[in-house]
Amino acid sequence: MRRILFGLLAAASVALAGCGVFAVHATQQFIDDLTPPRHPTHRAQPANLLQQLLPPVGGPPAAAQPWFLVVGDSVSAGFSVDSARFGHNSSWVVDARQSLALSGRSWDVEDFACPGETTSSYATGCPLRFLVPALRGSQQSAALAAIAAHPAGLQQIVVELGANDLANGRRDHRATDTVVADATTRLDRLLSELQSAAPGVPLVVANVYNPYPPADRPAATAVARLNQQIAAVASAHNVQVADFHAAINGDPGLRCTLVDCRHHDVHPTIAGHQRLAQAVLTAIDAGAGGQLRTGSPALR
Repeated sequence: MRRILFGLLAAASVALAGCGVFAVHATQQFIDDLTPPRHPTHRAQPANLLQQLLPPVGGPPAAAQPWFLVVGDSVSAGFSVDSARFGHNSSWVVDARQSLALSGRSWDVEDFACPGETTSSYATGCPLRFLVPALRGSQQSAALAAIAAHPAGLQQIVVELGANDLANGRRDHRATDTVVADATTRLDRLLSELQSAAPGVPLVVANVYNPYPPADRPAATAVARLNQQIAAVASAHNVQVADFHAAINGDPGLRCTLVDCRHHDVHPTIAGHQRLAQAVLTAIDAGAGGQLRTGSPALR
């Protein structure tokens, strides 16, 4: 097993030669360097990748235990290039679970979020799924299997995807409108599938924050267009939006407090994750009022 893991890590390292950590919003540290300057001192090596294996948040719920499901990318996986955070998970998911418990909702969580995930690879398989111990195949198959295995206790589903669609589009010089349209179509299909698999379960979809300074107008434009479509899809499905953009970008003066500029990283700091957790909690409360579900409608 160790030989297989190091083989995967070595392959990733070779593929990433020359790539820096300043890629786009949710995970491109391990995939592409989209914006200058490059930071060769931060190139991923196998040992560093091994350190960044993400400890799982939660796991399969006990029988009849209330739980919530998270699918997403590196933001929801808790990825960070800050070595002080290696080996423990400091994602918004951890904060949200703790806050829910303090409010009387002691929910387990199954978090399948994977670094590098897009709305496309959600169905085909995350390229970095070896970083997520709970993920064996695609997030789609894992999420649907978890719902089928524990339908009665499922209280909430949170979806956080789309940032890496913008990242890949920027890398490949694709038109922003095309990237946004494709991501919107896949997100619409994803939400329909989850609502069909878990009828009556409240669902929250997160929008995208912008980690870049105001001078990067193309990034701001792309994020705004995607967020507009996420809002439209959420409305069509009658689900709540967790406003990650307002959480991180609401006060431009706090960008490098909430985003890890110190390490040339586009992921949230611990303070940023706390803001994201609050955005999710606000959306959860707006959607279902925090009422405990006692069983799946399909089983009643």
